[in-house]
Amino acid sequence: MTLEEEIMDLSGKWCKYVGMDHCKDRDFHWYITKSYSYGESPKFYASHNGYRADYWTSQEVDNEEDAMMLLADKLRRTVNGEIKHIKKNIEHTKSIPESERWYSIEELKKELAALEGSIDNTTGI
Repeated sequence: MTLEEEIMDLSGKWCKYVGMDHCKDRDFHWYITKSYSYGESPKFYASHNGYRADYWTSQEVDNEEDAMMLLADKLRRTVNGEIKHIKKNIEHTKSIPESERWYSIEELKKELAALEGSIDNTTGI
């Protein structure tokens, strides 16, 4: 898988996940920006201005590929962090009586499936 394909895969998983709950359009956008300043060679940086993954801007780098690596790394850490969080929530939710749960275990498992890539794009299963 190329770096661009990995970014597309991870951002697709993220979009499926945040789209399952309250989200804003900006949660779906990840950027690589090419900046020209002071007549010098361009610099690149990656960024995200979402609610669920918060605002983030990478360091400036000299080429697009390095910016893509920073973006892929951020997406990996974001997706993996949410996977760990959901798994903890599933275990915690099992210990709560059903009548007192905010989320069902089935809902949490659907979120986990979205991030792990086991939800089909067309059926949602």
